[in-house]
Amino acid sequence: MSVFVKGKIKFLDEEGLMNVLKKLTLHFEKNNNASTTIFDNLAPEYKQPLMKAIAAFEIEVESIENVFKLSQDRDEASYHNIIQKLSEQGGDGKYIADEMKKRAEQLFKN
Repeated sequence: MSVFVKGKIKFLDEEGLMNVLKKLTLHFEKNNNASTTIFDNLAPEYKQPLMKAIAAFEIEVESIENVFKLSQDRDEASYHNIIQKLSEQGGDGKYIADEMKKRAEQLFKN
C-alpha cells in the first residue's frame, strides 16, 4: 500500500526546518506546551546535531497516485501461505492478511 506524489519540491532552510519540527512535536504531544519533548523544550545541544541530519522539504502536489499491491503477482498457494504467515503475526500483519483475503477471490477466479 503506497502513495506516489509528484510535484515541485522546495527544500527548507534551518528556520523552515525549525518551524516544521515545532509543529510536528506540538501535534504529537497534543499541543501540550509543558511537555519536555516538544521542540522548544529540548536542549540546544541535543537539537543542533540532530537537525543537521534532517532535510526538510515541501512538495507542491501536482498529482497523486495510489498503489495497492499485496502480492498479486504470486501463485495461489504462495498467496495463501503469505496470508497465513501474516495472520499469525497479529496486529498490522493480521490487518494486511484480512485485506488480502478479501481480494483473493478476485485474483484467483477460475
